[in-house]
Amino acid sequence: MNAIIAEYVLNLSDDNLRFLALRLSEQVGSDLADALHFLSHNQKLDALLTAADTAVDLYDLTDEICDGLLKECDRRQIELYEFAEI
Repeated sequence: MNAIIAEYVLNLSDDNLRFLALRLSEQVGSDLADALHFLSHNQKLDALLTAADTAVDLYDLTDEICDGLLKECDRRQIELYEFAEI
């Protein structure tokens, strides 16, 4: 995994980690746009995403970020979906 991505993922709060992991793993509606907007607030990550030469490169980067997010969720034992007791 890219060092910039690894550092970013490790420093996310649990809530932000869950938010991004859900958006990038599901990609329903405006999820990808929401995730990219959120990611763009980090200068290093924004520069990495901006450097993508093609749309395919950008999607590959978002896949790499998603993989890192999901691994970190597993490491922290964060459930992406919380179900209410009925």
